[in-house]
Amino acid sequence: MSGRTALLHDYEEALSFLCEQLGDDWTVRRWRDGNCCWQFHAPSAAADVAQGWKVHVAVAVGEAAIFARTLTPLLAELRVPFKLPASLDAIAAINAGEGGAEQVGKIATLYPADDACAREAIHAVDRLWPASAAPAIRTSLHVRPGSAVAFRFGAFDSRSRIVDSRGIIHAAVRLPGGHLVADERIIGGKPPAGIEPPLPGFAPDGWDDVAGKQMAIGDLRLVLLGEIKQTVHSRLLFAADRDSGATLIVRQRAPGETRYPDDGSAEERIAREFHALKEIGGKQGCAPRAIAWCGGGMASLAMEDVEGSLLSELPRPMRMRLMPSMARALAEVHRCGWVHGDVKLENAIARDESVALIDFELAERAGSRISGRGTDAYMPPEAAKDVHAHPAQDIYALGVSLFHAATGFPPGLLAPRPGLLADLLRREGAGRAADVVERMTADDPMERPSAETSIDLLAALSEDAVPSGETSDASPDASRLRPAIEAAVAATADFRMEDRGARYWRNTHFQRHFECEAINIGAAGILIGLLVAGGAVDADCRDDIAGAADWLAARPAEGQAAGLFTGNAGVALALAAAGRALGTDKYSAASRARLAAAAADDRELDLFSGSAGTLFAAAAMSELIEEDWPLDLGRVAMRRLEDCRTTVDGLTVWRAGEGGGSDFLGCAHGSAGIAAALGYWARRTGDHDAAALSVATLKALARREMDAANEQGMRMRLDSDQCHAPGNWCHGTAGFLWSLLAGPGADYELTEEIDWAVASLAELPAIATPIYCHGLAGQLELWQMVSAMERHRTLAVGKIGRLAANLDFMRIGKGGRDVWISDDPSIVTPDLWVGFMGPAAALTLAVQDEKRTLLDGGLLRDAADRWGRGRRGGTDDGR
Repeated sequence: MSGRTALLHDYEEALSFLCEQLGDDWTVRRWRDGNCCWQFHAPSAAADVAQGWKVHVAVAVGEAAIFARTLTPLLAELRVPFKLPASLDAIAAINAGEGGAEQVGKIATLYPADDACAREAIHAVDRLWPASAAPAIRTSLHVRPGSAVAFRFGAFDSRSRIVDSRGIIHAAVRLPGGHLVADERIIGGKPPAGIEPPLPGFAPDGWDDVAGKQMAIGDLRLVLLGEIKQTVHSRLLFAADRDSGATLIVRQRAPGETRYPDDGSAEERIAREFHALKEIGGKQGCAPRAIAWCGGGMASLAMEDVEGSLLSELPRPMRMRLMPSMARALAEVHRCGWVHGDVKLENAIARDESVALIDFELAERAGSRISGRGTDAYMPPEAAKDVHAHPAQDIYALGVSLFHAATGFPPGLLAPRPGLLADLLRREGAGRAADVVERMTADDPMERPSAETSIDLLAALSEDAVPSGETSDASPDASRLRPAIEAAVAATADFRMEDRGARYWRNTHFQRHFECEAINIGAAGILIGLLVAGGAVDADCRDDIAGAADWLAARPAEGQAAGLFTGNAGVALALAAAGRALGTDKYSAASRARLAAAAADDRELDLFSGSAGTLFAAAAMSELIEEDWPLDLGRVAMRRLEDCRTTVDGLTVWRAGEGGGSDFLGCAHGSAGIAAALGYWARRTGDHDAAALSVATLKALARREMDAANEQGMRMRLDSDQCHAPGNWCHGTAGFLWSLLAGPGADYELTEEIDWAVASLAELPAIATPIYCHGLAGQLELWQMVSAMERHRTLAVGKIGRLAANLDFMRIGKGGRDVWISDDPSIVTPDLWVGFMGPAAALTLAVQDEKRTLLDGGLLRDAADRWGRGRRGGTDDGR
């Protein structure tokens, strides 16, 4: 029995012992939250408490069984509800940071009924479990410096909640004065205002501001210049040698065992990276040179500053040209007897025509046990079998990196499916690159080429051996795509919830702990998806549409966000669409109240969450219900936008309050989206001033990017060069083109801007996540809109065929149905903007050859009327 297997067995036995000792008067409940399965224990007649001081206990994997047995008698005596991870792998994942930095170390949590009970529990657990090899809990107060026991005031469940201005729902705590505030996990553990700790607490050590500080690593004296990046357990710093002035890179690793004991402590991991670089660095320039390291409380490593550009940030031709050099660097690593463990474009730096590999934090000697976990999509299938380090594992990752280099798309966002990367490349006309990827990612490690052979394989690929887009996909075939749409519509039933006859849907996204209303995540979006897609495949969605409308109408507008995608404006639009489809005006009052609440909300300005979204919804609702009253509320939002408009560096931006904020430029949260709302409003109302402002704003945004000629896509903010992927709706070039077409439309004044955006998107492969916000569904709708223009029709039709075919191809089996993943390959959720109803709706628009956006009021009116005319169920029951 291996050490890991023994630990797993011991923990399972300890949990069984725990249940036996607690006895029959304790209830046990298990549930899964994300990738972690929890086990919750509560004594009979336990007080129903909504909030209080939670007691957290840090536990390392190797200590878990001992901990459970040691604490069992005390837990039975305290009779305080508590939870533990139901598996040892869950403990490893939590301590490794897979649940986020705020969850690290929190293995056991006790829920005392009041302050006195909390005080007793804290002291009692601290006496029995004073220290741990686990990482420190960073979002709670500690009994004393270095203790394993910490405490934090927070919500025990999600019964109390608040919605912020962006539409994100938070569990809430009630302050002594009765005011609700979001339950935030703050680094340092400071409680909400007015809440006094049950005993003095100490803030945990954390990453401090380093700029200008001095440190020593052995005999090396450094001045720290700033932080490069930070992860849950380590950070990279930029530093200068005080004696020579040379710049260096410093890695610091926080103490604590993050996974299994054999993985090593922070000090051991830093030492291993130092020795790897000492043997590899400097040879052929394939890796940084190791300078010095030290252990102690904060293990640190100083290494050469390798200057250059990350391969992931280079244009596609340069990425492909440098792939042989990347393989050459990897071959040198393997010749030195090491396995890198985390090969990817983000860990490769181009220096002229050579490549250096960086980030050897997971490096292992060939033949030794793998002690760390690499990046998910890059890990070969044998990595799950507890194998030893072998160069073939790096070759698998090199093959995945080739896919990234050829397509520009991060492979970690795709569903894990054997052969998927090569299949997608072939579907895009990149057969030669697909063949190489297939060889490098073979299931059998012995069938993969060596790094030396890979140099030649990659050198044989020309720079243009990348997706050409020259595939034979014709226009969308309704008979072929109909099963995909039907499957998605039917799959919503797997997430459906009942609430006194009304209906909503649970989600599995980051809002999974709450019942959600909105278009992006929630019942309003799914209602619209069912209206459009369900009607197209003759699905009997009447009860779901009516039940969702009943649920939304019964919920208050107060306390929600404003905008089209996250708040009241979108709910108002969905209610209006449901009423028209069902042939009833029973939702009219609720729809009006929602839009009025959105108009009165001045916290945000953007299309997604703010006043621009209200303006868009008002215009859409007016067109949908063929009445003018929504326009009166739209004018309230218009005045708000007029008051907050300003010009910076020749660009129109909108800022709420004197403090301003991040000047986003894209569709979801920035100037492009606000211009889209203005343009759509102008087309509906004939407002010439709004039309002129919309066009001028979009022209200025386009000119800024046209002059830059940036292949990476549009910049997200006015003061930053950070870019989203070009094909993303939210902040990318695709969203900008959507803003042009959904807003002012294909106006002759915008010909140059439209043609530039179309050309910049034309070469994108039809490879992305399936969803609307970041993926193929949004692109499919966009190209349908582009196809309305005669000069771009041929290009658009070809793109539509490829996108529709790839969407159909990318479905995965889930619960007996083939649906789509979200923007995270581990998540399947029914939502419209980030879930599988988005691709279903987009495919429906393609099959119908619809040229309008999904949220266009005229489209929703027509969809509702078609659905209403063809709905089943006999006479209208007045719902």
